[in-house]
Amino acid sequence: MIDLKDWAFKNSPFLKISDGETIEAEFVEAGEVVDNFNPEKKKIQYTLSIKGVKKFLASGSAATAMFMATIKPREMIAISKTGEGQKSRYKYKKVEKIEKTK
Repeated sequence: MIDLKDWAFKNSPFLKISDGETIEAEFVEAGEVVDNFNPEKKKIQYTLSIKGVKKFLASGSAATAMFMATIKPREMIAISKTGEGQKSRYKYKKVEKIEKTK
């Protein structure tokens, strides 16, 4: 039987997170794009890398932009999602790299 969640991850260029899930991603870059729901507005599209796979996260949230302004390219972030559809809420935090000792 096919793993549908894995299929969705591989076949969608956009980040997909389930309710209650947290993912870690490397921040690549951010740019302004036209909002799909209101062509007169702009939003930010963040390019992320998850295990070497490029994914996009588009958001018009000022809170997301303020957080992402503190993140440099190649830094790791954790994104947590609660809720579904228009009731979805996201939380972001920087993931500190742990240095391995020999």
